[in-house]
Amino acid sequence: MKTSWKTNRQVLTKAIKELSEIELIFLRERILNACDEVLNNEAKIRESMQNGFVHPDLYIKSMNSIKNKVNFD
Repeated sequence: MKTSWKTNRQVLTKAIKELSEIELIFLRERILNACDEVLNNEAKIRESMQNGFVHPDLYIKSMNSIKNKVNFD
């Protein structure tokens, strides 16, 4: 049995093409809220991720990068 896994880029590209404008607004708003939650609680994030697989600096920098790219500015 062959499983055809899609990459994150493929899934998100498909979503952007197929979601309505209002659905994209909701998605964008949720992404920005998730980024803000991390960026407004860096100390807590660092503590909770200190022994994790992903380094907290990478996670925080990624959230900042995502926010900069999808922000409503």
